[in-house]
Amino acid sequence: MNKPPFLTRVKLRNYKSIARCDVELGPLGILVGPNGSGKSNFLDALDLAYDALMVPMAQALAFRGGVREILFRGGSRSTKSFGVSLNFALPDGAGKGMFSFEIEAQRNDSFSIRKEVCQVDHFNSDFGTARYEAQSGNIINHRSNVKDIMPAHNPDRLMLQTASSLDVFRPVYDALTNMRFYKFSPEALRGPLVPDPAELLRPNYGRNLASVLGKMEMSDDPNFGRVQDYLRALAPNIENAKRIGISVLNAETIQFTQRFDSHLPPKRFTATSISDGTLRALAILIALLQGGATPPSLVGIEEPEAALHPAAAGVLWDALNDGSERAQVLITTHSPDLLDRKDVPAEAILAVDMEAGRTQIGPLTKSSRRSLQNRLMSAGELLRQGRLTPLESALTAPTGQQ
Repeated sequence: MNKPPFLTRVKLRNYKSIARCDVELGPLGILVGPNGSGKSNFLDALDLAYDALMVPMAQALAFRGGVREILFRGGSRSTKSFGVSLNFALPDGAGKGMFSFEIEAQRNDSFSIRKEVCQVDHFNSDFGTARYEAQSGNIINHRSNVKDIMPAHNPDRLMLQTASSLDVFRPVYDALTNMRFYKFSPEALRGPLVPDPAELLRPNYGRNLASVLGKMEMSDDPNFGRVQDYLRALAPNIENAKRIGISVLNAETIQFTQRFDSHLPPKRFTATSISDGTLRALAILIALLQGGATPPSLVGIEEPEAALHPAAAGVLWDALNDGSERAQVLITTHSPDLLDRKDVPAEAILAVDMEAGRTQIGPLTKSSRRSLQNRLMSAGELLRQGRLTPLESALTAPTGQQ
């Protein structure tokens, strides 16, 4: 049984190539489309929400080249603002709510946080419903006495950062900053790596891979064994992977035990000598199974099948399903091999296409859903035939809606 999803609905407006997007998400979401269609931009918008709650908004925007590099450019009129809106369900059924913000470009590449809204309905406490609506850093509408007790606020930051000091909003902040998005690069993982006390893989490249693997082993996390089992299935010659220290450098790396002949002792290689596919597979497995009793609220991974042999696609699919029982999982892919099985649920697929410079994202067409639900064809077969396209009615709401 998959864990209920954290993000239940995502609405984007004027974000990079996405003029408008309004989609519902389940425990496992698969963004499928050609290269350059805008799949990564969807994940990046969610990643921006994470970054902007961890650092000042100016820094989060600078990571992406500034506000004008984010604004959609495909319309007939110049675009001045973009918006992100997230509906969520708090972990363990504690509540639900919505968090949104709109960023407006100003002169000289500056910006303003034009609008921000947060509402949370608590189910298992006396808090009830709490809500604030802010414009340019000032609360203009609220429910409960939020305005009276809100600490001093820095207008360069999202107000939820400040509101996280209040018990009513802290669960929202914690869940949103517990999301993790990864673009694994084997070169960034080869080491030597700096020891890191964090329990979860660091966002983007997961440069604390060795530390997290070591913590899983030392804490007797049962998922440590599952990582090893999946790794052996993905890379048959590998027997195990473990963290080892490099004392002379005060660093660490990952050691792989590999057996080529059952009659000979195994050989050991560090990450510097292992293949890209094996190292990336280990990172993906840890991303999916990390966190012990407190996994991430959401794990987003760009093209998890990259550098893996097509024959490993079935094992990777099992690992993705396994991971979605612990945390919501979102991936991007354009691989028919990964989807070449008839148990891929139609509702997990978000079809992504590009038309006239606009990214279109939505659920599958009715005919494609029926083909999958009746197991007449696999999603991989539909992808090869060019039939994994978004439902047209899901793309017709006005662009300006948020």
